[in-house]
Amino acid sequence: MKLSNVFLIAALSVASLSSLSVIAKPGMSPERMLLSDRAKSFLSLTDAQQSQIKSIIEQQKSALEQYKEAGKETRQQHKALIHSETFDEQAFRDFLLSNQDSKLEISVIKARGKHQIWNILDEEQQEKLQKMMKHRKNKMRNKYSK
Repeated sequence: MKLSNVFLIAALSVASLSSLSVIAKPGMSPERMLLSDRAKSFLSLTDAQQSQIKSIIEQQKSALEQYKEAGKETRQQHKALIHSETFDEQAFRDFLLSNQDSKLEISVIKARGKHQIWNILDEEQQEKLQKMMKHRKNKMRNKYSK
């Protein structure tokens, strides 16, 4: 094999791997990232798939809306318990136990959405997405481990 062919293969490999990491903005959820034009082209998503993903995200968002206000109150209560003069361990334990149900529901709603989106993708798209997410995870791990 010629040296120029090896160089070309290496350059294309680096270019394709680096394009995986720039598809999504930092902090963007993987589900929302699938609505971007870059993800659409990288994963070869059809318009029908993207519209299904969009509707799932909207359903998930509306289902989570009811927990948004409760979450603000919960954070305030959490802060109040932490910043009080003396720490009441039993009160904090009771507080955590009382919020388990809502946390469970939020987790179920998010998991259901991820499951529905995953099943919209075909096998090839799922493999590409897994590879992309693994690359993204490694990139973030390397960024914060320094």
